[in-house]
Amino acid sequence: MKKKIEMLVWLLPGSPLKNKLLRMFGHDIAPSARIGPVLALNVGRAVIGQGTTIAALNIFRSLRLLKMGDGATMGSLNTISAHPAYQALHADVGSLIMGDGAIITSRHNVDCSGIVRIGDMSGIAGQR
Repeated sequence: MKKKIEMLVWLLPGSPLKNKLLRMFGHDIAPSARIGPVLALNVGRAVIGQGTTIAALNIFRSLRLLKMGDGATMGSLNTISAHPAYQALHADVGSLIMGDGAIITSRHNVDCSGIVRIGDMSGIAGQR
């Protein structure tokens, strides 16, 4: 039941209340973060920095860790996922780690079955 309620919270429009509710579920969400309505299924922990933006209509599936540094940005219509079987092999796999000011534009499929790290002020652009 807790996971279903958490999923509904992720689907709420971006607001300080949403950030507070996500913190109540154990995520580390900065008060100034802007998180649009997203579908988050089986996300272990989210660490979202100050001034970070996650646009609407993204899908996060089976991630152990979603970490976005201060000022990081994610456009819309991205699918970020990991295969859960690999997470039994190492404690860090299943992670998307974005540095300060990093960006992922729109319409990408990112497989985080290992670890995907995007450095400070770096980005993934283009389409798919």
